[in-house]
Amino acid sequence: MTSKALVVVATLTAKARKGAELCKAFLELERHSRTEEGCIKYDLHQSIEDPDTFLFYEIWTGEEALALHADSDFMNASRKITRELIESAVLQKFHLAS
Repeated sequence: MTSKALVVVATLTAKARKGAELCKAFLELERHSRTEEGCIKYDLHQSIEDPDTFLFYEIWTGEEALALHADSDFMNASRKITRELIESAVLQKFHLAS
């Protein structure tokens, strides 16, 4: 099986009055995730129109690297903190079209 770079776009919205707290947790997640094996890019963005909406743009070396990230101790600890702060989340995966 050939491994292709994998792009992940995650859009998340904070619960009411939880945006600043969620942003702080996400920045910590961004910092740590960038050090993980297989991480090519891991950037957090905050909406200009709605500061309670965040977008992660991630590039991983492939599905295996993403799976390791998703199952990491740090990610599991982060989920315990952020799940109480998140109203909604949409995750999409992409490969380069060509």
